[in-house]
Amino acid sequence: MRYLRIALAALCGATLAVVLAATTAGAATTTGKVRTVPTVAEASIIQGLPKTAVDVYLNGTEVIQDFRYKGVVGPVPLAPGKYHIAIRLHGAAKSSKPLLEGTGFLVAGENITIVTDLTSTGNPALTRYRNPEPTLDPNRAELVVRNDADNAGLDVYADGLLIMSDLMNPTGGSIRLPQQWITMHMTDFGTTAAVIGPFGVHLVNQTVTIVYAVGNPATSTLGWVEQKYITTG
Repeated sequence: MRYLRIALAALCGATLAVVLAATTAGAATTTGKVRTVPTVAEASIIQGLPKTAVDVYLNGTEVIQDFRYKGVVGPVPLAPGKYHIAIRLHGAAKSSKPLLEGTGFLVAGENITIVTDLTSTGNPALTRYRNPEPTLDPNRAELVVRNDADNAGLDVYADGLLIMSDLMNPTGGSIRLPQQWITMHMTDFGTTAAVIGPFGVHLVNQTVTIVYAVGNPATSTLGWVEQKYITTG
């Protein structure tokens, strides 16, 4: 486990810095409570490029170093506004051409996740998701599954039952279930052999759990990453 320093002074006008941990071994998981303060947005980032270490720059400032496959950072509070994100191979000069880059706006109260991932044809990509903020019953959890792997379509199973079909890259689906442990696996669309999993996921009432399919079958790196946050609804 490697500690990654996020300079909040550069990100949101604050004067302190925080240290966040990114888990890179196995399937990474992060759990955060999304802020209810409407003056900030929340952003997380997931590193879904297999066999690659990257450095992350936000508005020209390096905010994450040596970010490795299946690493997760966030959620981090950010001021609303325009942001430019650049992804460079670890150790590359700040002046070098980014491997990936993009520009977008954050709105107060928004909760997003940025994923460095692969397209269905195996090319590196940068995908932005707006995370759901559902109003959940006290005895319900929400499970979201997103396909960010080099895979055209996935079928998703929970405890042996098909719960989502043909999730194309980069899209996702969701389902609400009671609090419980479930065993998940994913197959290529229309087939039965698991290409990811099986693995256990703990669904918690009034919490959103997002499972990302990542990696590349050609390099035997297909896997999953988990993100959790408590809803404010």
